[in-house]
Amino acid sequence: MPGYYLGADLGGTNFRIGVRAAGSPDLLLDRESFVAAPDWDCTALGEALRTGWDRILARHPELGVGADGCLGLGFGLTGDIDPLNGWCRTMPRFAGLEDQPLGAHLQAQLGVPVRLLNDGLAATLAELRAGAGMGTRDWLLITLGTGIGCGVVLGGRLLVGEGGRIGRVGHQVIDLDGPLGCHCGFRGCWQTFAGKEGVTGRAHTVAATHPDSQLAHALAEHPDLKRITELADAGDAASREVLRQTGTYVGIGLANLVKAFGPQKILVGGGIAENCRWLLDAAQEAVHGWAVKPYQRVPVVPAGFGKDAGLIGAVLLAEAGVC
Repeated sequence: MPGYYLGADLGGTNFRIGVRAAGSPDLLLDRESFVAAPDWDCTALGEALRTGWDRILARHPELGVGADGCLGLGFGLTGDIDPLNGWCRTMPRFAGLEDQPLGAHLQAQLGVPVRLLNDGLAATLAELRAGAGMGTRDWLLITLGTGIGCGVVLGGRLLVGEGGRIGRVGHQVIDLDGPLGCHCGFRGCWQTFAGKEGVTGRAHTVAATHPDSQLAHALAEHPDLKRITELADAGDAASREVLRQTGTYVGIGLANLVKAFGPQKILVGGGIAENCRWLLDAAQEAVHGWAVKPYQRVPVVPAGFGKDAGLIGAVLLAEAGVC
């Protein structure tokens, strides 16, 4: 039996678990998904992981039973994660995980080797090794979801930094007079405007000024961001306005990153941006308008793996680490 690698991806909203068979050309053999519970501590998180893992094993008896055959767990998590010692330092959305040795705890609880990494860095690892970043030396990835994750690749290597602290770009301040909506406590953070809650709030604001729009009718049913994109693609002007405004905010933050790192291209992934040309086109226009020469024409393109990037990066982290 060649064995397999287990991956997990904990974002601000969802918890995903996946398996990659060792030596297989397929990056993911199977997966499970849960809504993340904000009251999880290390033990509860491990139990949820075990539940999803067992469901996958039940569908694939060729993988073995329990930890038999599992060669390691890679775990990408939102928050301030130290990959060297497997410590969760700050986890604002999951208070029970803050300042905890999660790596050691899961290793003892599950009986397999464990590697941790910030989820934005894990997504970048996926694109670097198997996705849209292959063949490019200098590039950035941002993931748009509940928050904003980021990874930086220079010279073909993922930058991790001291204690894994590179990539917290969602907390760059883009408006000193902006709202206080970010969990970090500061005003005007980029992810307040371009993350999930910012898009949802913008949708309600735009719908109020377009009461006869398809967007306004859909909001009564609490649609997700995929539905707003579908309405925009179908011709709803209000939905397009929401996505274009969001894309402009995305592009302003990207222009700041372009000036700092000088990448050859920027990949945009995550649930908000997936298959959303309205957002990406507006982001590209904003980079053109806000980045200094010669970086105004840096292309803004979709990431290769979309919302699966963090999970794919997690199984690749289990397989080969960061470097």
